[in-house]
Amino acid sequence: MPVLGQRLGELHGLSVQLAEALAEYWHARVRSELGYAGDETPLGAPPITHT
Repeated sequence: MPVLGQRLGELHGLSVQLAEALAEYWHARVRSELGYAGDETPLGAPPITHT
């Protein structure tokens, strides 16, 4: 069953990457709402604007 172990490792790696991306997104959003946002946004996303 080495294939199962490999698949579980890949799934874990993907979940870690997704959790980090979500944390970066929320960090940028909170900074934007608090007025601390700079020019940098996660993953090259456009700045969050509020209308």
